[in-house]
Amino acid sequence: MYARVTSGQLHPDKIDEATRMYQESIVPALKHARGFKSLLALTAHATGKGLVIALWETEAEMQASQTSGLYQEQLVKMAHLLVGMPSVDTYEVTVNIKNT
Repeated sequence: MYARVTSGQLHPDKIDEATRMYQESIVPALKHARGFKSLLALTAHATGKGLVIALWETEAEMQASQTSGLYQEQLVKMAHLLVGMPSVDTYEVTVNIKNT
């Protein structure tokens, strides 16, 4: 499994709007992407800092979501909520523990 980690700064007064956008628009779009597994969005309300971890079945599927324009489309949706451009890193998931 692979992770794309996007970190950025939200306008602090726009966090609730960003949360709604993820739930209503971004996650539904990602669910149709081949290899998409899950998404975790983290926000610090006091500072507006945000971190989004999207998990993908394979590295190729994660990369395909970028080259297809899917990732860029989602960033465009969020542009008015962000302060500057977010940074993006990719990782191989080496440990994934689920407490069921």
